[in-house]
Amino acid sequence: MRKILFQEADFYGASKLIFGNNSSLPICYKATWMHGLSPILKNLVDSSIVIHFNERHLPVHLVNNEDTVKILSDQNVQSIAVGMPFIYTKAHIEKKKKIFFNKLFMPAHSIIGNQKKDYTKWREIIKKYNCDAICLGLSDYFYIKNKRIDLGNIKILKGAHASDLSSLTRLSEMFYSTKEMISNAGGSHLFYAAASGVKIEIIDEIYDLRDQKIIKKNRLKLIKKFPKKLQNIYELHLKKDGGADEHVLRWNNKGVKEIEEYANYMLGTEHRSSKGKIKKYLVEANNTKKLLMTANLLLNKFTSKFNF
Repeated sequence: MRKILFQEADFYGASKLIFGNNSSLPICYKATWMHGLSPILKNLVDSSIVIHFNERHLPVHLVNNEDTVKILSDQNVQSIAVGMPFIYTKAHIEKKKKIFFNKLFMPAHSIIGNQKKDYTKWREIIKKYNCDAICLGLSDYFYIKNKRIDLGNIKILKGAHASDLSSLTRLSEMFYSTKEMISNAGGSHLFYAAASGVKIEIIDEIYDLRDQKIIKKNRLKLIKKFPKKLQNIYELHLKKDGGADEHVLRWNNKGVKEIEEYANYMLGTEHRSSKGKIKKYLVEANNTKKLLMTANLLLNKFTSKFNF
């Protein structure tokens, strides 16, 4: 049943961080758990963006910090600041650095398909910036591995995927093993890395217009899958995106400590709660309520499909 339901609380292995690897996971969750940070960058926190349309009716919304709670409250959406799932990973809690990668390249990740047209450019970037590792989204990771595509003398690391329950743990361990990261794209990976004490650099290749067009085209493809009543809101956010200049100004030419503090604020590190409390937020108290919650989620998902 969990595979049928769309639930943010289960994204990238967030649930495994709370319930553990050996315990069975609930059939559904009564709370959303905020997993992305891009809209927060420009203070465009619309509840339709932060909370997925399939989960708007859930009684509890777990978010990063108190500023987000205030903004959502002004939109008549009640939420609780508990921080992002990433801060519940073992590596982030222990904060033990053991460097294996001096310079990691993390290109834009695609959740739609591979980006084989970019592989030549990636090789150039790897050579230009003297990288010793690259982190790829699953489509590109498996395509490059299976096709044995040569990116140079470099370690190829597997990135995150929403349905991969080991994603957050793997990313956290990777960042605590990395000294410096370069990227040609914005996203939550910048916050994860910075909060892990990694030096961040947005490289000039972020201004590659072809890449920017592809990224926006892919995002528009995703938007077309949403209910029509929300498509305009998502497109408005896409048009207001500050783009390359916004990311370069935010991340480059700042001290590592300043960036780390900013990332921890955005991830809500100071609001990290006990796993026991998060469990109570995520699951209903008895089986009857669990079945009702599951039925409501299925009904909401079913009706959403007819609002395209």
